Amino acid sequence: TKAGRGITLALAYLLMAFAMTYPLVLHLRSLTMTGTEDGAMSVWNLWWMKYSLFQLGQSPLETTYLFYPDGASLTFHSLPKVLGLISIPLQYLAGITIAYNIVFLLTFVVTGLTTYLLVYHLTGDRIPAFLAGAFFAFSAIRLNHVSHLQLLSTMLIPVFILLVIKAREAL
Repeated sequence: TKAGRGITLALAYLLMAFAMTYPLVLHLRSLTMTGTEDGAMSVWNLWWMKYSLFQLGQSPLETTYLFYPDGASLTFHSLPKVLGLISIPLQYLAGITIAYNIVFLLTFVVTGLTTYLLVYHLTGDRIPAFLAGAFFAFSAIRLNHVSHLQLLSTMLIPVFILLVIKAREAL
């Protein structure tokens, strides 16, 4: 069935994510794959999304927690809004570290799945679609940016391309 195939694909990409980010899977509660550059900012971004909405009751696009007392606009900041929203229930359930790690791992899984859907639509062949999903999800450019969660948000690129193709096909 399609659902069973989707679950199998998601599990395959998740196992690859565990392998490619090892030893993260052994330390989900205490380690984050944030690298040495801007990793702490990526964690802060997820925390800020929850804190601003649920503790302060304000837009996450403005803060006085940076550049105090004047604050800063986060409109053009690297705040991954969709990933931040996805992380909120996870933060309540498991804390910021586990929430960050789950969102981080999901970027690989969902990028692999959406790329699979695009390539399967183009080729009708599952093996090249699976390989394309793996190659894109675990490409060097993505793995070089583990400290930039916003740059790992590539899952919508194949979706956009697929929607454009389907729109053209419908004409």
